[in-house]
Amino acid sequence: AASRPCFAVLNSAGALLALFGAIPDPVDTHRGKVWLLGTPELLKQPLALLRLSRQWTEKLHDRYAVLWNFVDARNQAHIRWLEWCGFRFLRLVEQFGFEQRPFYEFERVRSAGGV
Repeated sequence: AASRPCFAVLNSAGALLALFGAIPDPVDTHRGKVWLLGTPELLKQPLALLRLSRQWTEKLHDRYAVLWNFVDARNQAHIRWLEWCGFRFLRLVEQFGFEQRPFYEFERVRSAGGV
């Protein structure tokens, strides 16, 4: 509910594949905490997500100069996807979140040609 903006990804039949967006940083409005929630249907069409990921990441940069968040260090698929989208990894936090597991902090800074 706090995302500005929030988008839905549908397949050609109208089935929901994913929701994604960015939550404004309460301290710095130029930073957005990016997130994506995929459905089991997304796993059936992973190339659709890859083809559009960079384009929609740029769309989120229309509002935020910096996109960032944390990703579970065990989740290699998400880490590879973030790299594909142009995110860089800043640091490993050894104990993060409810379960105190290792997470990477990541970010992507809008290119000089962006808005």
